[in-house]
Amino acid sequence: MIIYKRSSGKSAPYLFALLLAVVFAVSLLIFLFFGNSAVHRVFFFPVDGLKNNPGEIRYLPREENREKEIEDYIKEIILGPVQVEYSRLLPKEAILNTVILRENNLYIDFSEDVLFQEIDNPLTFNESIALLKECLRFNFHYLREIYITINGQVPE
Repeated sequence: MIIYKRSSGKSAPYLFALLLAVVFAVSLLIFLFFGNSAVHRVFFFPVDGLKNNPGEIRYLPREENREKEIEDYIKEIILGPVQVEYSRLLPKEAILNTVILRENNLYIDFSEDVLFQEIDNPLTFNESIALLKECLRFNFHYLREIYITINGQVPE
């Protein structure tokens, strides 16, 4: 005859602690293998009356390749600043036609709408392009040269 002894219930806290440790270990392994899916980027926008352009930090999704990361970054610049006192760097009507990265040289092509600056923008077109290049170099250190065209033509 087999007699079953009733458990006193003392093993339940140990089982719960073991289960919690396993869940934590699995979560840690997933984080280490797949990493964080976002990367922080700094965006500089002009402010009227300030010599230095303040920066905003935003988190963008981590992409499979560098070209796509740069494209996402430029599209965020076109969206404009979050802070109301900052001005836009590029007009909201601007369309990003192409982003090509070859041997750490970046080629960007915009629509002609990028030429038409808004009235409240304190920067000229050339100053806006210079600040855009500064933003790109700050966030993507590997860039050597940045070439910007408008509908395939070099702006003069």
